[in-house]
Amino acid sequence: MMNAIGRLRDALAHSQLRLGFSWEEIDRILLFIRRIIDAGDIDFVK
Repeated sequence: MMNAIGRLRDALAHSQLRLGFSWEEIDRILLFIRRIIDAGDIDFVK
């Protein structure tokens, strides 16, 4: 899972100009995603 998050971070960084995210916003997005994953009570497969 961490590899996927790393790839997501790389993709966001490479698209930074087009998407308009700052580095701080990218870090917040990834922190939000990690918290959801770490919560473990969400079923991603339905």
